Amino acid sequence: MTGVQTCALPISLRGFNLNRLSEKAESTIAVAVLIEMYKLDDLKKITISGSDNESIILEIEEVLNDKILLLPDELRVLFNDDKYYPYLFEMSLNYLLDKVETFIPWKEHVSIFKKLSSTDNYFKELLVDNKVSVSSPELDRESFLSEFKKYIGAIESKFPFQYTLLQDAVKELIDDILLDRGFSVEDVLDIVPIGFDLLDDATYGGLIKGTSTIFITEETKKKNEIISSFALKGLKDNDRVIYASSTQSSVQILDKLVGKDLDLLSVVDLHRDIFSQKTVKEMVKHGNVVFIPANTTLFQHSLVEAVKGYPRDVHKRVILDVYVDLLKYFDWTILSEILVKQISGLRKWNCTTIVVIDQNLVSTKELIELIKKFDNAFSLYGRGSEASVTIQKLYGGTPRNRVISL
Repeated sequence: MTGVQTCALPISLRGFNLNRLSEKAESTIAVAVLIEMYKLDDLKKITISGSDNESIILEIEEVLNDKILLLPDELRVLFNDDKYYPYLFEMSLNYLLDKVETFIPWKEHVSIFKKLSSTDNYFKELLVDNKVSVSSPELDRESFLSEFKKYIGAIESKFPFQYTLLQDAVKELIDDILLDRGFSVEDVLDIVPIGFDLLDDATYGGLIKGTSTIFITEETKKKNEIISSFALKGLKDNDRVIYASSTQSSVQILDKLVGKDLDLLSVVDLHRDIFSQKTVKEMVKHGNVVFIPANTTLFQHSLVEAVKGYPRDVHKRVILDVYVDLLKYFDWTILSEILVKQISGLRKWNCTTIVVIDQNLVSTKELIELIKKFDNAFSLYGRGSEASVTIQKLYGGTPRNRVISL
């Protein structure tokens, strides 16, 4: 129109920039916003395709797939988790296939899957064009973990290099994908954290479950701190802990573990008989503590009873800190035979074991022969700020750091 001036009003655009957020935070915020929008009444709803809660749930499922597992509990309850674990299983296997392809050629993977499929239907028809493609419609969390660990176990049996290389590949997978979806290193790998951060870091997360460790050390505060950390971490992780000690009393042990579920703990106390005025003449049980004399037969009996008091399939942490004092009463030849039989039996009963030995009480030749019987060998040197641990032997590979300053 002539003579009429028009004025273009500025348009204000608003939006959310989620680029700087983590994948988990981004998914959570996006889903929370969408769900809240559909809680509004019809007059206040913003027009988006689909007008009810069910349709928006379906749209979210289609877009996010396994990212549903990133959501917090209050949002994830709106979805069926079992539909998304197959996506996660496929993603995890393909991730590992790429990581270990250098060490295990594709033909080897084909044979691995064929062997697994002969006893497990879930592994049938997984391979498509050199990739894993999962066709199963549902898989719950427990089954996902079980099937994935079967695959890792099968790779381990074929892995021609150090086990720690496989551990590193799996840990990268956990860091990149599984951690945000609620899975830890302990869930996926059969690793038993020592509970002492510097040692766990040097050993790629801890000891392999079911292995035996000889801990060569004099009696020091740092020694007791390390083995107490092993026990404490066990109670935190809901492991059963059997702690046999002559160097510390049961009272000292219980004081260090106070506040934890002591129903998971069994203490075999030789300290009272050796160091106190209260001579112990026979095996006496008080709650979860067993007092025994310095007697090899009763020691073996009490240890077997404590271990077999828990089912075989339940993991147990065993600490044997008694041999230094038993050497005051018995010849090393007798004790070493008992010890070798014990660590063999403990492996079969699902135990991860630490045995304390003082190198000053046995000959170098005897110590070298004994180390051969163990899966791991740690030596503690020095005291206080000058203390350090040397990892002489580590099951499955080479430690990240061989000497750790404490």
